[in-house]
Amino acid sequence: MCTECKRKADGKSPFDAHHVAAKANRPVTLSTPANDHRAELTPAQQGWPRKTLENPDRSPVLAVAASNRGFTDTNAYLTEKLIHSNSELLEMLDAFLEEKLGRKWWEGTPLGKYAPKS
Repeated sequence: MCTECKRKADGKSPFDAHHVAAKANRPVTLSTPANDHRAELTPAQQGWPRKTLENPDRSPVLAVAASNRGFTDTNAYLTEKLIHSNSELLEMLDAFLEEKLGRKWWEGTPLGKYAPKS
């Protein structure tokens, strides 16, 4: 059973509070599905330099480095989850509309203004 399903079965939240810049650096968290937190975001942080991740002396420079790394990792995660998956859906929708309405299904509709200009 996956982490999220186990938590739901136990009456708990299926989300984790991901510390974007690592807990030692910034208190900022992002509510993240527990499976994604464990499989994607935490492993990404584990690839950071240990000193940046743990920041034992509370260096402000390492805190900024962690913020930059955390932003980059989180942005990549969100891009994959929110944007890349939409592209496949849009491609499937275009094929469906072409099948139902013809090759240039957008002509004569309000969507026509978004067609690339030649």
